[in-house]
Amino acid sequence: MSCPSRTAALCHYAAVLLLFLSSPACTFSLAATGYVKLNSIDQAPSLDSRDAVKPFALRTMPLGASITWGYKSPDGNGYREQLRNNMTAAGWEVNMVGSMHHGTMQDDDNEGHVGFRVDQIAEKAELTIPQKPNLILINAGTNDALQHHNVSTTGERMDQLLDRLYEAIPNTTVVLSTLLPNKRVPISAANISAQYRDIVDRRQKANQRIVLADMSQGGNALSKSELVDNTHPNEAGYTKMAEIWWGAIQEAESKGYLSAPANVDNVNDANGGKTSSDDKLTEAGKITIGIVVPFGVITVGVLSFLFYRRWQRRKERKGETNSVLS
Repeated sequence: MSCPSRTAALCHYAAVLLLFLSSPACTFSLAATGYVKLNSIDQAPSLDSRDAVKPFALRTMPLGASITWGYKSPDGNGYREQLRNNMTAAGWEVNMVGSMHHGTMQDDDNEGHVGFRVDQIAEKAELTIPQKPNLILINAGTNDALQHHNVSTTGERMDQLLDRLYEAIPNTTVVLSTLLPNKRVPISAANISAQYRDIVDRRQKANQRIVLADMSQGGNALSKSELVDNTHPNEAGYTKMAEIWWGAIQEAESKGYLSAPANVDNVNDANGGKTSSDDKLTEAGKITIGIVVPFGVITVGVLSFLFYRRWQRRKERKGETNSVLS
């Protein structure tokens, strides 16, 4: 093989290797094996951009129905991602907990059940109570109003849910949301919201750790124009909800309501509670991808090199034949 041919072959092989190293496949492969970290969709701000780190984590259960789940939200996150970003930017370690998963955010755990009334949501809360969240965000009762289900006693059912939560998790803090304005059942929604305001007022006087997130009254409340289907918020509405929740959490902190979560087996609040077993790829899958993808690309490069050598030899033989004939 002549010197120019060797040089061309080496350049070809180097180009293939360079193409691989700069490709998304290589980046993904290295990320899968832990050598390179890909940006998370809801990655927390760096410590440099945060306020002072808080002394404990907020193990947070978003509890409710479709609005909690993020129904009609463009990314499926509803208010949860923006709220979580606000919390982490203020220095809180946040681990959202729940049996449901929805949205593009990484820490997508929630206890939001589409179409459920307060009594049904209380049953689903039992799924996450064992994780002992120290912060519970409740937005429930819209379906009681929509289904005309004993609207006048919705507050009683909410009281029963709150009693159960405080019994099971004595140190927890509850942020109870009023209902959003509702175009379909405006009177019933307003009635339930009034019951919730009374609940918070009464329980605060009894020195319970509870604050109100008023979504339908006050200067920051949602308006009916921020509903996408007369019931659920549009994107701007969900953003406003996040701000109202955040204001209520700050109020809870200023009143000294927040306290560290209890130690629970198999609950790790670091990194949003995500561990290797929570990843979409298992460890075996990561190792497989980390080996197979680079091997496959290198194999393609080697085959390309061999085909190139074969083509060069044919060209050289053809040149020699032509020389003999001439």
